[in-house]
Amino acid sequence: VELGAHALAGVKVLVVDDASDNQQLLTTFLNRQGALVDTAENGLIGYKKALVGDYDVILMDIQMPEMDGYTATQKLR
Repeated sequence: VELGAHALAGVKVLVVDDASDNQQLLTTFLNRQGALVDTAENGLIGYKKALVGDYDVILMDIQMPEMDGYTATQKLR
C-alpha cells in the first residue's frame, strides 16, 4: 500500500521509545506523511505526556526504563 505525500496530515502522534535512533526514524517517516510528532524517552514520560496531550495515536515500545510499555498502556486504558 502506497500512502500519499500527506496521508497523515494533522494526525498527532506520540512516539514513546528509549532508543533515540528509533525515535528519529519514526519521526522522519511520520513527518513526511504530514503527522505532528512528539516523543518521549521512557514509559513514565510517555504516560505523563499522554495524560495531558491530545494525541490521535501513541506508538509505544515495550521494554523501556522507568516504566515499560505494557504498564504505561495499561495505566492509560
